[in-house]
Amino acid sequence: MAERAHPKDPEFQDRWVWSRRFKGVIPWPHLLRSTWKQGLIARYRFCQPYAVGKRVLDVPCGAGWGTSLLRGTGRLVGADISEEAIQYAQTHFGDRAEFRLGDMQHLPFADASFDLVICVEGIEHVAVNVAEQFIREAVRVLSAAGRIILTNPLPDRDRPPNLYHIHEYELEELETLVEPWFKTELREVRTVGSVRITYFVGEVHRRTPNPVEPEANRVG
Repeated sequence: MAERAHPKDPEFQDRWVWSRRFKGVIPWPHLLRSTWKQGLIARYRFCQPYAVGKRVLDVPCGAGWGTSLLRGTGRLVGADISEEAIQYAQTHFGDRAEFRLGDMQHLPFADASFDLVICVEGIEHVAVNVAEQFIREAVRVLSAAGRIILTNPLPDRDRPPNLYHIHEYELEELETLVEPWFKTELREVRTVGSVRITYFVGEVHRRTPNPVEPEANRVG
């Protein structure tokens, strides 16, 4: 998956600019905060209360920046399909979380390994059938009372298309994808910059059937 939040990406960096104050006479430094950085922080700040004391899996974690923002977890793991991203995450944030190479379709973890699965702006980067398999995998690696948190940008015809997004879900589509497996606890839309983002929190249905997964993919 391309388009990862990266601390060194200029789009994710705050920068000082000059403006003129006092009737436009005196130049004055002003810190211009990155909308993208603030959006990333806001998403993980939303996840934070759910993560405290829990075994947490963040997938896809990209370079690990967002994962590293979470505090007070019982266990914190980030997984991503990119070896380059995982190497960066291990080097720069390995003191805050574990990082593992992993495919969203075949999460390299044993059944019931986590209490919370976080997927921040991830499912729009994969095909719908991959997203469906990911949801089943999330159920598999979650405990009986586990939760999932998903965020997804709503489609917008007035917004230039994102070349890295394969499928952006309408709110109803996201519900159709997730609700057979998870009971909705929270579903809302927030605006980040000019983009409307769906936030979904769900708890595993108690009677959800265990997805069948080849033993070869079940790694502790």
